[in-house]
Amino acid sequence: MPDLHENPFSLVYDGLMRLARDDAGLSELIAAKNFIDLVDLRELRYPLKDRVQDADFPELTLVDQAIGGQMIRNSSSSMVQKTYAWIIVTGQERLFERFYPVEWHLFRAMIGWRTVLTELEWDGQGFVKKVDFADSTAALAEALNARGVRGWSCLWQINVEMWFPTNSLHED
Repeated sequence: MPDLHENPFSLVYDGLMRLARDDAGLSELIAAKNFIDLVDLRELRYPLKDRVQDADFPELTLVDQAIGGQMIRNSSSSMVQKTYAWIIVTGQERLFERFYPVEWHLFRAMIGWRTVLTELEWDGQGFVKKVDFADSTAALAEALNARGVRGWSCLWQINVEMWFPTNSLHED
């Protein structure tokens, strides 16, 4: 059975999660069990909690949002842009107690992408060329989370541009 993590999308997901988990500020604000990893095979099959209590917040989850790109970007390369999104659920209605601190430390943690993501390799070559935050949607409502949690929630997109030699994408 092939290693399910040996694809660029999983490698990037793991790298982004590592940036968040390794950030001292985020680790101080968010309990380890509240970093929800949807790719880690050691995690539960259904890692999102159905029933939550105050100790389950803040919660930080990385999800997949979209994909786009160009199969032939230039004479020898293909480009894909993968959009992931951080979901911040605070369980708190006061902005300054959980929401702003988590949002700020997440921004700071993602600045390390140049170190972590550019070191990733697929087929023996680095592939991550650019990472940018995109739009964020924040709301003081239950609209962004299906579990009915009151308080501030946020969906913050992060775009990752990946380039590959086109000839390396063909099956052998």
